[in-house]
Amino acid sequence: SIAYNGRGTIKCNLGNYEEAFSDYDKAIFLNPEFTTAYKNRGVAKESLGNYEEAILDFDQVLLLNSEDIGTYNKRADAKFSMGNYREALLDLKKVLERDKGNTYAKEFMKEIKEIMRNSETTLRILKKDALQISDLMQSLNIDNQLKEKELMKECKKILSKDRENFPAHHLIALLYEAQGDYGQAYSNFALADHFEESLKGRTKELRGIDFLKRIEELKSKVPRFKKDAIHRSIEAAKKRYVLRRDKRNQSSLQVNQEKYEHGLGWA
Repeated sequence: SIAYNGRGTIKCNLGNYEEAFSDYDKAIFLNPEFTTAYKNRGVAKESLGNYEEAILDFDQVLLLNSEDIGTYNKRADAKFSMGNYREALLDLKKVLERDKGNTYAKEFMKEIKEIMRNSETTLRILKKDALQISDLMQSLNIDNQLKEKELMKECKKILSKDRENFPAHHLIALLYEAQGDYGQAYSNFALADHFEESLKGRTKELRGIDFLKRIEELKSKVPRFKKDAIHRSIEAAKKRYVLRRDKRNQSSLQVNQEKYEHGLGWA
Protein backbone atom coordinates (compact mmCIF):
# COMPACT_ATOMS: atom_id res chain seq x y z
CA SER A 1 0.00 0.00 0.00
CA ILE A 2 2.80 2.42 0.94
CA ALA A 3 4.75 1.44 -2.18
CA TYR A 4 1.78 2.12 -4.50
CA ASN A 5 1.21 5.49 -2.83
CA GLY A 6 4.89 6.41 -3.25
CA ARG A 7 4.93 5.37 -6.89
CA GLY A 8 1.71 7.30 -7.49
CA THR A 9 3.30 10.45 -6.09
CA ILE A 10 6.33 10.07 -8.36
CA LYS A 11 4.08 9.64 -11.42
CA CYS A 12 1.99 12.59 -10.33
CA ASN A 13 5.09 14.80 -10.12
CA LEU A 14 5.96 13.73 -13.68
CA GLY A 15 2.49 14.69 -14.91
CA ASN A 16 1.36 11.06 -15.47
CA TYR A 17 -1.90 11.56 -13.60
CA GLU A 18 -3.89 8.64 -15.00
CA GLU A 19 -1.19 6.16 -13.97
CA ALA A 20 -0.87 7.92 -10.61
CA PHE A 21 -4.61 7.52 -9.99
CA SER A 22 -4.31 3.80 -10.69
CA ASP A 23 -1.58 3.48 -8.05
CA TYR A 24 -3.51 5.53 -5.49
CA ASP A 25 -6.59 3.37 -6.14
CA LYS A 26 -4.54 0.21 -5.48
CA ALA A 27 -3.09 1.69 -2.30
CA ILE A 28 -6.61 2.49 -1.03
CA PHE A 29 -7.92 -0.95 -2.07
CA LEU A 30 -5.19 -2.60 0.00
CA ASN A 31 -5.76 -0.25 2.95
CA PRO A 32 -9.15 1.55 2.92
CA GLU A 33 -8.04 3.66 5.89
CA PHE A 34 -4.82 4.93 4.28
CA THR A 35 -5.49 8.67 4.61
CA THR A 36 -2.29 9.73 2.84
CA ALA A 37 -3.36 7.98 -0.37
CA TYR A 38 -6.79 9.65 -0.26
CA LYS A 39 -5.14 13.01 0.33
CA ASN A 40 -2.59 12.59 -2.48
CA ARG A 41 -5.29 11.45 -4.90
CA GLY A 42 -7.35 14.49 -3.92
CA VAL A 43 -4.41 16.84 -4.50
CA ALA A 44 -3.83 15.28 -7.94
CA LYS A 45 -7.51 15.69 -8.86
CA GLU A 46 -7.41 19.30 -7.67
CA SER A 47 -4.37 19.93 -9.90
CA LEU A 48 -6.45 18.73 -12.86
CA GLY A 49 -9.31 21.03 -11.92
CA ASN A 50 -11.54 18.14 -10.78
CA TYR A 51 -12.50 20.01 -7.63
CA GLU A 52 -15.68 18.10 -6.76
CA GLU A 53 -13.89 14.74 -6.90
CA ALA A 54 -10.96 16.17 -4.94
CA ILE A 55 -13.33 17.32 -2.20
CA LEU A 56 -14.77 13.79 -1.94
CA ASP A 57 -11.26 12.45 -1.26
CA PHE A 58 -10.57 15.20 1.28
CA ASP A 59 -13.93 14.40 2.93
CA GLN A 60 -12.82 10.78 3.34
CA VAL A 61 -9.53 11.85 4.93
CA LEU A 62 -11.37 14.01 7.46
CA LEU A 63 -13.87 11.26 8.14
CA LEU A 64 -10.94 9.05 9.16
CA ASN A 65 -9.00 11.82 10.89
CA SER A 66 -10.95 14.94 11.84
CA GLU A 67 -7.79 16.64 13.17
CA ASP A 68 -5.89 16.69 9.85
CA ILE A 69 -5.27 20.44 9.50
CA GLY A 70 -3.54 20.17 6.12
CA THR A 71 -6.58 18.49 4.59
CA TYR A 72 -8.94 21.21 5.87
CA ASN A 73 -6.69 23.72 4.12
CA LYS A 74 -6.68 21.68 0.90
CA ARG A 75 -10.45 21.25 0.97
CA ALA A 76 -10.85 24.99 1.54
CA ASP A 77 -8.63 25.59 -1.50
CA ALA A 78 -10.77 23.29 -3.69
CA LYS A 79 -14.01 24.90 -2.49
CA PHE A 80 -12.51 28.34 -3.12
CA SER A 81 -11.61 27.32 -6.68
CA MET A 82 -15.26 26.34 -7.24
CA GLY A 83 -16.40 29.74 -5.98
CA ASN A 84 -17.81 28.31 -2.72
CA TYR A 85 -16.22 31.05 -0.61
CA ARG A 86 -18.41 30.66 2.48
CA GLU A 87 -17.79 26.90 2.68
CA ALA A 88 -14.05 27.52 2.24
CA LEU A 89 -14.18 29.97 5.18
CA LEU A 90 -15.83 27.30 7.36
CA ASP A 91 -12.94 24.90 6.69
CA LEU A 92 -10.38 27.61 7.46
CA LYS A 93 -12.15 28.37 10.74
CA LYS A 94 -11.81 24.69 11.66
CA VAL A 95 -8.07 24.96 10.99
CA LEU A 96 -7.75 28.00 13.25
CA GLU A 97 -9.80 26.30 15.97
CA ARG A 98 -7.11 23.62 16.04
CA ASP A 99 -4.09 25.82 15.29
CA LYS A 100 -4.59 29.53 16.03
CA GLY A 101 -1.23 30.44 14.51
CA ASN A 102 -1.72 28.68 11.15
CA THR A 103 -0.35 31.27 8.71
CA TYR A 104 -1.81 29.67 5.58
CA ALA A 105 -5.35 29.65 6.98
CA LYS A 106 -5.05 33.23 8.28
CA GLU A 107 -3.77 34.61 4.95
CA PHE A 108 -6.24 32.57 2.91
CA MET A 109 -9.17 33.71 5.07
CA LYS A 110 -8.09 37.33 4.66
CA GLU A 111 -7.93 36.88 0.87
CA ILE A 112 -11.41 35.32 0.67
CA LYS A 113 -12.97 38.05 2.79
CA GLU A 114 -11.34 40.67 0.58
CA ILE A 115 -12.76 39.01 -2.54
CA MET A 116 -16.23 38.91 -0.99
CA ARG A 117 -15.97 42.62 -0.13
CA ASN A 118 -14.81 43.44 -3.64
CA SER A 119 -17.63 41.49 -5.30
CA GLU A 120 -19.81 44.62 -5.18
CA THR A 121 -17.46 46.32 -7.67
CA THR A 122 -17.52 43.39 -10.11
CA LEU A 123 -19.93 44.98 -12.60
CA ARG A 124 -17.85 48.16 -12.82
CA ILE A 125 -14.65 46.18 -13.45
CA LEU A 126 -16.34 43.97 -16.03
CA LYS A 127 -17.31 47.06 -18.04
CA LYS A 128 -13.59 47.75 -18.56
CA ASP A 129 -13.24 44.43 -20.42
CA ALA A 130 -16.74 44.45 -21.94
CA LEU A 131 -15.56 44.42 -25.58
CA GLN A 132 -13.12 41.54 -25.05
CA ILE A 133 -15.74 39.58 -23.11
CA SER A 134 -18.30 40.10 -25.90
CA ASP A 135 -15.81 38.95 -28.58
CA LEU A 136 -14.80 35.89 -26.58
CA MET A 137 -18.41 34.91 -25.89
CA GLN A 138 -19.11 35.15 -29.63
CA SER A 139 -16.10 32.98 -30.49
CA LEU A 140 -17.27 30.37 -27.96
CA ASN A 141 -20.93 30.52 -29.12
CA ILE A 142 -22.08 31.55 -25.63
CA ASP A 143 -25.39 33.35 -25.17
CA ASN A 144 -24.51 37.01 -24.61
CA GLN A 145 -27.50 37.40 -22.27
CA LEU A 146 -25.95 35.20 -19.58
CA LYS A 147 -25.24 36.81 -16.23
CA GLU A 148 -21.79 36.65 -14.68
CA LYS A 149 -22.38 33.58 -12.48
CA GLU A 150 -23.98 31.66 -15.37
CA LEU A 151 -21.15 32.73 -17.66
CA MET A 152 -18.58 31.38 -15.20
CA LYS A 153 -20.41 28.02 -15.12
CA GLU A 154 -20.51 27.89 -18.93
CA CYS A 155 -16.75 28.53 -19.13
CA LYS A 156 -16.06 25.76 -16.61
CA LYS A 157 -18.29 23.42 -18.61
CA ILE A 158 -16.32 24.16 -21.79
CA LEU A 159 -12.98 23.65 -20.03
CA SER A 160 -14.14 20.36 -18.48
CA LYS A 161 -14.49 19.03 -22.05
CA ASP A 162 -11.54 20.85 -23.61
CA ARG A 163 -8.84 21.97 -21.18
CA GLU A 164 -6.82 23.53 -24.02
CA ASN A 165 -9.59 25.92 -25.08
CA PHE A 166 -7.68 29.21 -24.85
CA PRO A 167 -10.63 31.59 -25.48
CA ALA A 168 -12.41 29.92 -22.52
CA HIS A 169 -9.28 30.31 -20.36
CA HIS A 170 -9.07 33.96 -21.45
CA LEU A 171 -12.75 34.65 -20.67
CA ILE A 172 -12.75 32.93 -17.29
CA ALA A 173 -9.52 34.77 -16.41
CA LEU A 174 -11.30 38.10 -16.99
CA LEU A 175 -14.17 36.95 -14.78
CA TYR A 176 -11.85 35.81 -11.98
CA GLU A 177 -9.96 39.10 -12.14
CA ALA A 178 -13.23 40.99 -11.85
CA GLN A 179 -14.04 39.00 -8.71
CA GLY A 180 -10.65 39.83 -7.24
CA ASP A 181 -9.48 36.21 -7.43
CA TYR A 182 -6.06 37.12 -8.83
CA GLY A 183 -4.60 33.65 -8.38
CA GLN A 184 -7.16 31.98 -10.65
CA ALA A 185 -7.02 34.93 -13.06
CA TYR A 186 -3.23 34.69 -13.30
CA SER A 187 -3.38 30.92 -13.84
CA ASN A 188 -5.99 31.12 -16.61
CA PHE A 189 -4.35 34.09 -18.38
CA ALA A 190 -1.06 32.16 -18.39
CA LEU A 191 -2.75 29.05 -19.84
CA ALA A 192 -4.67 31.09 -22.42
CA ASP A 193 -1.39 32.62 -23.54
CA HIS A 194 0.37 29.23 -23.66
CA PHE A 195 -2.35 27.37 -25.60
CA GLU A 196 -2.89 30.26 -28.02
CA GLU A 197 0.81 30.46 -28.76
CA SER A 198 0.93 26.67 -29.21
CA LEU A 199 -1.78 26.93 -31.86
CA LYS A 200 -0.07 29.80 -33.72
CA GLY A 201 -2.06 32.66 -32.20
CA ARG A 202 -5.36 32.12 -33.96
CA THR A 203 -7.19 34.64 -31.74
CA LYS A 204 -4.71 37.50 -31.45
CA GLU A 205 -7.40 39.82 -32.78
CA LEU A 206 -9.45 38.97 -29.68
CA ARG A 207 -6.77 40.03 -27.25
CA GLY A 208 -6.64 43.80 -27.44
CA ILE A 209 -4.25 43.70 -24.46
CA ASP A 210 -0.64 42.89 -23.74
CA PHE A 211 -0.98 39.43 -22.22
CA LEU A 212 2.48 39.30 -20.72
CA LYS A 213 2.03 42.67 -19.03
CA ARG A 214 -1.35 41.67 -17.62
CA ILE A 215 -0.05 38.31 -16.46
CA GLU A 216 2.79 39.99 -14.59
CA GLU A 217 0.40 42.50 -13.03
CA LEU A 218 -1.84 39.70 -11.78
CA LYS A 219 1.12 37.64 -10.59
CA SER A 220 2.22 40.57 -8.41
CA LYS A 221 -1.23 40.57 -6.75
CA VAL A 222 -1.22 36.86 -5.89
CA PRO A 223 -0.56 36.21 -2.18
CA ARG A 224 2.99 34.97 -1.68
CA PHE A 225 1.86 31.78 0.06
CA LYS A 226 -0.15 30.70 -3.02
CA LYS A 227 2.31 31.52 -5.80
CA ASP A 228 4.24 28.23 -5.73
CA ALA A 229 1.07 26.09 -5.82
CA ILE A 230 -0.38 28.10 -8.72
CA HIS A 231 2.90 27.92 -10.63
CA ARG A 232 3.01 24.11 -10.18
CA SER A 233 -0.58 23.87 -11.42
CA ILE A 234 0.24 25.92 -14.55
CA GLU A 235 3.35 23.84 -15.30
CA ALA A 236 1.40 20.58 -14.81
CA ALA A 237 -1.25 21.77 -17.29
CA LYS A 238 1.46 22.62 -19.84
CA LYS A 239 3.04 19.17 -19.39
CA ARG A 240 -0.31 17.47 -19.95
CA TYR A 241 -0.78 19.52 -23.13
CA VAL A 242 2.61 18.43 -24.48
CA LEU A 243 1.89 14.76 -23.67
CA ARG A 244 -1.51 14.90 -25.42
CA ARG A 245 -0.06 16.77 -28.41
CA ASP A 246 2.71 14.17 -28.81
CA LYS A 247 0.15 11.34 -28.61
CA ARG A 248 -2.00 13.03 -31.30
CA ASN A 249 1.03 13.55 -33.54
CA GLN A 250 2.07 9.91 -33.08
CA SER A 251 -1.45 8.72 -33.90
CA SER A 252 -1.58 10.93 -37.01
CA LEU A 253 1.81 9.64 -38.16
CA GLN A 254 0.65 6.05 -37.70
CA VAL A 255 -2.52 6.65 -39.76
CA ASN A 256 -0.49 8.26 -42.56
CA GLN A 257 1.99 5.38 -42.51
CA GLU A 258 -0.84 2.82 -42.81
CA LYS A 259 -2.41 4.74 -45.72
CA TYR A 260 0.95 4.98 -47.47
CA GLU A 261 1.56 1.24 -47.03
CA HIS A 262 -1.86 0.49 -48.55
CA GLY A 263 -1.22 2.77 -51.53
CA LEU A 264 -3.74 5.40 -50.41
CA GLY A 265 -1.26 8.27 -50.27
CA TRP A 266 -0.56 10.57 -47.36
CA ALA A 267 -3.50 12.18 -45.52
